[in-house]
Amino acid sequence: MRRVGIRYARAALILLPAMLLAYAVIVSVLIAFPRQSAVRSSDAVVSLGPASDRLPLAQQLFESGRADSLVISWAGPMPRDAEENAPDEPLDQRLCSSGDPRIYCFVPSPSDTLGEATRVRQLAVEEGWKSITVVTSRYHAFRAEFIFARVMPQDVEVQVVHAETELGVRGWLYHLAYEHVAFIKAVFETALR
Repeated sequence: MRRVGIRYARAALILLPAMLLAYAVIVSVLIAFPRQSAVRSSDAVVSLGPASDRLPLAQQLFESGRADSLVISWAGPMPRDAEENAPDEPLDQRLCSSGDPRIYCFVPSPSDTLGEATRVRQLAVEEGWKSITVVTSRYHAFRAEFIFARVMPQDVEVQVVHAETELGVRGWLYHLAYEHVAFIKAVFETALR
């Protein structure tokens, strides 16, 4: 009886590291080389925060007619009105204070991808959207797609596109580590919804 227990313990000691290594490799590949959706027209294009590398692509898709609405996840305090903003203000601040009724801006709560997806879900239901295009960074695309697929209503098609971000080796190592931890958190958070 004791020998059987020892065998199981040995098998576990061999399998557990192998499974962890397989997880690390597979998720690293999915983070570094996310699936890029072919950009199709949608009801809304959503720029996830922070906006610096993502919003220009979202704005381009919106202005080229690929979406009827532009949704911006806002990281700072909401602007009050367009007159307070100078032309050199950040793009997200200018767009959010433009008064254009096709542009929706919000501060996510909680301030993470799940908070963004939850607010976009509310907007999709309120506005009757059947498709959205989520714009994020390359390193964030896998996790964003995972979260939005679990949060959005079944009848809303979600496509994720990523803006290219220039990252050095240190930047990629940081984002790989961060995204691994954040993905595990996302699995648990979306499972508990």
